[in-house]
Amino acid sequence: MILLRSVDSDRNRFRQYSLDLQPGLIDGMSLVVTWGRLNARRLRRRVYWFPDAAAARRRAQAIYRIRLRHHYQVERIGGWLALPDALETT
Repeated sequence: MILLRSVDSDRNRFRQYSLDLQPGLIDGMSLVVTWGRLNARRLRRRVYWFPDAAAARRRAQAIYRIRLRHHYQVERIGGWLALPDALETT
């Protein structure tokens, strides 16, 4: 899981974003993306399904790079996305 946060009190911006890879029940991988305001009761969630882990990691990398460009800071990295090749930006 990757947890990203963006806090800018001058702009009233308090956001969080998380990416999590989860194995499918039979095969494939799911990328679960959750986002919303910090400490919100309800967060938005979207689940993407991929036939293999490599495709799921590529999508996670793309989303990760976009969030970094939008000034999110990494709060925590662990799980499937903590593997060495998961966050390569090349």
